[in-house]
Amino acid sequence: MSDSNYSKLSDFLTRVELPSAPESFAETTIFSHWKKAAGQNIADNTTKLQIEGNSLFVTVNSPTWAHALINSQTTILSQLIQCGFEDLEEIVIRVAVDGKRNTPRKKKGVTEEPQAQLPPATLSQVFVEIAKNASNPETKETFLRLSRISAEKK
Repeated sequence: MSDSNYSKLSDFLTRVELPSAPESFAETTIFSHWKKAAGQNIADNTTKLQIEGNSLFVTVNSPTWAHALINSQTTILSQLIQCGFEDLEEIVIRVAVDGKRNTPRKKKGVTEEPQAQLPPATLSQVFVEIAKNASNPETKETFLRLSRISAEKK
């Protein structure tokens, strides 16, 4: 349209003042650079990235990945700075705590042998066993004395 009441969209957009991006914008854009800077394996095991001031807080899902990140954090930080995060000064590493105990998974088709159940021992029996295995004569005598005292209390 050649009407003077209409202008090009680009002319209009150059006159629009946009508010500055919120801080969360930096956190959003860092995700796009994290995989490249940290590598696929660390990125896959990263559960959270958060920028606070000049620090990047990185949460990984296990101590193993925290150790891997510690070993490469200088390189990662320099790559992130090159990607435009000039204000970053440090990477703070955290390990996610989910409240679950990490136990090894059982392999399919493998049955565990039942462990032998020992009868409960009395305290005096424990002291006697310790005394039998003690190499120091004074330690041996002390535990034998404790076993007699423990047996008398019953």
